[in-house]
Amino acid sequence: MTDPRQRESRLGAEAASSENQPGGRSVVSSLPEPTHAGTDDTASDLWSRFYGLPTAEWLDGYERGYQDGTDHGRQLEVDEQRGRGAISAAIAAQMSRLGSFADLCEARGELERAARSRQLLADRGIAL
Repeated sequence: MTDPRQRESRLGAEAASSENQPGGRSVVSSLPEPTHAGTDDTASDLWSRFYGLPTAEWLDGYERGYQDGTDHGRQLEVDEQRGRGAISAAIAAQMSRLGSFADLCEARGELERAARSRQLLADRGIAL
């Protein structure tokens, strides 16, 4: 037993035997065997089944569901933005009916503040 290849072969056989494994099971025999005969499966389907990975149909369904959820979320965001735009437009319309800040200051009796507001708008070239 001086040849290292014989020693490695013997150790590999001992490690794969069922009595050396926990529970008495062999590691090699616990994996399912892929079947090739009489199937129309692709190589990826065979690998998926052999390693317990999701099938192509499952992945396709998952992708469609993910995309549907993404599309739904985007539509919710668009609807929310439209709602905010409508509220903002209503607020702007209401504020435009109230008059200018200077007019509101005059109505409250703040004549000096109204004059400063009108002067500021005139300095900046904003016409009322």
